[in-house]
Amino acid sequence: MRLSALLVLSVLLVQVSFAAEFTPEKRKLLSKRPHIEKIIISGNNSFSEGAIRKKLYSREDGIWQSLGLMRGNRFTKSNLAYDQKLLEYFYKDQGFPDAKVDIDISGSPESGQAKIFVNISEGIRYRISSVAVSGLMGQEEEKVLSLVRGLRPGDYFRHSISEGIKQDIKSYFANSGYPYAQELDTLFKNGRDSTVAVKIAIVKRDLVAFGNLVVDSTITTQRRVFEQEVVFKRGDVYKRDKLFESQQRLIRTNLFSYVTLYT
Repeated sequence: MRLSALLVLSVLLVQVSFAAEFTPEKRKLLSKRPHIEKIIISGNNSFSEGAIRKKLYSREDGIWQSLGLMRGNRFTKSNLAYDQKLLEYFYKDQGFPDAKVDIDISGSPESGQAKIFVNISEGIRYRISSVAVSGLMGQEEEKVLSLVRGLRPGDYFRHSISEGIKQDIKSYFANSGYPYAQELDTLFKNGRDSTVAVKIAIVKRDLVAFGNLVVDSTITTQRRVFEQEVVFKRGDVYKRDKLFESQQRLIRTNLFSYVTLYT
């Protein structure tokens, strides 16, 4: 069955905000943006302290800061969030999918300095034992199997490779008329031999075709301008690349500073 996709062109401004939760004690200390007196790292059994420090956003004050020749390194709410995410991603990309990083601080607001405690729980480092794909047949199965070759048995399970393959699979189906296809991966971990079996299930859902072109713009422009630049027509099988190409063509008209395509 074919479903129609509704396309809307509009001009938007997008604002992104971030929020984090901190205890009252930490919030008070962090509000002073204390100088980083020392960073103390523990739990790093698989990597040297130097390797961990290189991954941190935060830096201790050095000789130049102590002499007042360079601006001191300060610790903020952003530092805490960045350091935690950077280290957890580093570990997950080295075969530790369950790695956790806890960061704590100590110090007094009056001193203007703080010690940073980075505690790492590495968990097990897993190697891939097998990779299996289900839900497909024929040419589609062959294509997806070619995309997952980056997950090789014997290699450590790396987060970046896994995520890259997910995006490749989604792109393949989004350009084949299945923008709502789902890629569901399951990891079967064996702690006894430190291996993980990767199972990838594909749910294609319905085939989608482009429907009517609906224009929503703050600029008064003749409809034919849009129709000339859009590279698909009603009834065409949905292809995400055609959306991107149409977006770029509309931007190149210099009539719009920003174009967003909705389906």
